[in-house]
Amino acid sequence: EVGQADAGGRVAACEAVGQTGRAVAELLDTRDNDSDPDVRLSATAALGHSASAEAVKPLLYKLDAPLLRMTAIRSLGRLCSQTQLAATECVAALLGVVADEKSSMVRRTALEALGQVGDPRAVSRLREFIDDPKIEASVILALGQIGEAEAEEAVIPLLKPGPFCTQAIEAIAGMGTAKSVGPLVGLL
Repeated sequence: EVGQADAGGRVAACEAVGQTGRAVAELLDTRDNDSDPDVRLSATAALGHSASAEAVKPLLYKLDAPLLRMTAIRSLGRLCSQTQLAATECVAALLGVVADEKSSMVRRTALEALGQVGDPRAVSRLREFIDDPKIEASVILALGQIGEAEAEEAVIPLLKPGPFCTQAIEAIAGMGTAKSVGPLVGLL
């Protein structure tokens, strides 16, 4: 039984249980009640691997938990990208983190998760953050991962010598439409 193992064993058990996609309730209990912070983090990460709709709301609730927030953000990105479970809720919550969070590191993590989810509904809001110097590179890369026409339109103007040209090239490379080839060739 998971509760009887030492902390290292409980961490390993969380990882293994997460891969099964089962026992979400037990992972939630471990995340909320285990005395060891590493075990709680591992349970939170395992929820992201669970591919279970049951894990979405509990992860959303932990976006404010200082110890678990970064892991919860990554887990939401993984969970919602793999299964498209509750993508609307995930996108809204992650965009809220980008808009309201003070820590640029947390904001960048939320942007990575948004790119991973790949939901085109995020593009218009992401465009609002493209000039924020603390997260601009992450916004560009997230837009590239989403890869919609509106995302491409936001990134093409950045295909010029400048501080974020490399990220813009990387983002556009994944899209590769005829519209972006001209500006890319212009950089040769």
